Amino acid sequence: MPEDMKGTIAMNFLEMAKKKEIDKITVKELAENCNISRQCFYYHFKDIYEVMEWTVGRAVKITVDYSLTAETQEEAMRILLFMAVDNREVFTKMLESQRRDLIEKIMVNGMRKYLKEIMRHKGFEEAKFKECETEIDFCVFGIMGFILRSAVQKKVDLDKLSVTLTRIFNKQLSDVLERHSEN
Repeated sequence: MPEDMKGTIAMNFLEMAKKKEIDKITVKELAENCNISRQCFYYHFKDIYEVMEWTVGRAVKITVDYSLTAETQEEAMRILLFMAVDNREVFTKMLESQRRDLIEKIMVNGMRKYLKEIMRHKGFEEAKFKECETEIDFCVFGIMGFILRSAVQKKVDLDKLSVTLTRIFNKQLSDVLERHSEN
């Protein structure tokens, strides 16, 4: 039941965010929009930013999990890019909020999890992740930069961008795998 209420609050938050600046959404308005008391809201979240954090974290997890089921890496990358582009309106407002740093951190951690999972599927040993953290972060921040840019652009060729990003990532990944398999 609490997860369901959190989901309800999150969905109402997203609907409100489409019409209003995130930093101007109040707990009172959100609670009224959800037809719940403020006390019920505070049972589930401490403030609007925690709602935003939970909502983004959940969306990133669902997107990453779904992309890991894709048949090709290009399709997986397209899923990640589509998430940002399809939710451009709210995504842009979140990035314009006072908590942009929090949103970016959640997304970066989700992308890091995603890339590590791909590396595991390619036979990379868990113990070696610490050794190549810089290379992983380079890929994470590069891909996140394109996702952030794609989210605010009016027109994005998702197919072309997903193929290009996958090619770059695969080259970087093969270099990392080769370098660390020698050690």
